[in-house]
Amino acid sequence: MIKQKNYVYDSLSDEESLEEKEEGELFINPNGMFLIIFDMIILILSIYAIIFSPIKFAFSIEKIPNLFSKSSMMDFIIDFFFFSDFIIGFFTSFYYFDEQLIINNKLII
Repeated sequence: MIKQKNYVYDSLSDEESLEEKEEGELFINPNGMFLIIFDMIILILSIYAIIFSPIKFAFSIEKIPNLFSKSSMMDFIIDFFFFSDFIIGFFTSFYYFDEQLIINNKLII
């Protein structure tokens, strides 16, 4: 991983200047292929959850929930991906107002 200098405006200091920040070790590029594919998976799983969750609750498909049924396993997989999306959000860099990529972990969180 290439280390780059990242200049960030520090609004909390008395001096109005640009501070030099080092690149964070763990970050995910918002335009990277991993995040694009992961967002597509989240989109598909969201559509599945929007369609099948109301049907499952309205018609009580499972009277006694079985942990190893296809429906319960799919719900577990969907919950795992949604939780992963939440965690990945803490490591995904973002663009600031002037289209500057922020990759400092302290500023991302």
